[in-house]
Amino acid sequence: MTDRVFLHIGGPKTGTTYLQDVMLGNRERLMHQGVLYVGTRWIDHVHASLVVREHPRLKKLDPNAQLAWQRFVDEALSFDGPTAVISHETLGVASARQAARAIADLAPAEVHVIFNAREFVSQVSATWQEHLKYRFSTPLSDWDPEKRTGRHREWSFQAIDPVGVLSRWGRDLPAERVHLLTVPRSGSAPDELWRRFAGIVGIDPDSCDLTVARPNASLGVVEAELLRRVNEHVDKPITGAHEAARWIRGNLVQRVLSPRGGRRFGVSDEVAARLTSVAETKIAQLEASGYDVVGDLEELRPAPRHGATLAHPDQIGDSELLGAATESIAQLLLVIRERTLQRDAARAKVRQSGRGGGRWELLGSRDDSKLASARAQLRRLADRIHLRSR
Repeated sequence: MTDRVFLHIGGPKTGTTYLQDVMLGNRERLMHQGVLYVGTRWIDHVHASLVVREHPRLKKLDPNAQLAWQRFVDEALSFDGPTAVISHETLGVASARQAARAIADLAPAEVHVIFNAREFVSQVSATWQEHLKYRFSTPLSDWDPEKRTGRHREWSFQAIDPVGVLSRWGRDLPAERVHLLTVPRSGSAPDELWRRFAGIVGIDPDSCDLTVARPNASLGVVEAELLRRVNEHVDKPITGAHEAARWIRGNLVQRVLSPRGGRRFGVSDEVAARLTSVAETKIAQLEASGYDVVGDLEELRPAPRHGATLAHPDQIGDSELLGAATESIAQLLLVIRERTLQRDAARAKVRQSGRGGGRWELLGSRDDSKLASARAQLRRLADRIHLRSR
């Protein structure tokens, strides 16, 4: 029976995916240390979070998705070791009632919550950029996480505000079991975030291979604005998170736009000043909370802006966008060519297998109907290779 369960509840754009990749890629090593990373499929983590948050989207999914959270609970509590970890960055937007129910589901284990917090100025522009990868087209100048509601809550202040998130999730927990992990500033050691997280959970940080983590595709200012404008013209069937993740995030962003690099960008000076004021208030509240702070609350204070202001997407002219669009179309053509050649090669293998001889002939003589079915499945698989997301 598991003694402790750590609920890693966010926030978005704070290195959560990196930590999840490291835990999943080193799952066996962690189990040898008595730590279970619950779940092996990304989509199950998404569904488990939807269940906890009673998200309306669940009604449109397979009934099996509605059981994802219970499967996680059962896996965590049945683990023959002292510690289990459940992690998804959207859990943080759950209401206090939903959080209390999730914690109660894990009884009699001792439940801890971990929340990654990042300084707001960079986090707001980062969440806007991530938002674009899922087909949204709101300009950065109109992007205000403090006003996001409804289906946009996963990208709102409700998801990134450490005071609000931890007040809901930590309401019935001792303060020492509420862990606030601050994201290291740029220029810190590359593994510093992992070391902080591992220290909370009780993992030997040097025991794991950190190279298993996927690189996070980021966009320059021109590429971000280009994607925003493209999204204005994207329609069915590319709707919903799954379709957007496959085609926009997986192909257009990762294969074409992100490799271009580009200039860094950020919010306007006016917005930065407002977010800095908000951060000062939040830091004071966290200092008085009694939570276990891992890192330094000073890392939540935005750095002063000296000299030139970062580029802003609203300042990008049409001529610069046209150049980037032309080059991106050419690169996208090469991606289509690559995927088409992969599909053609797979189809050629299927045709080769159908010419008889050797093992295929023997299989055919035993059960022609089964062989025909297998060939049909291979053909369908070959077709799916075309433009599939990696």
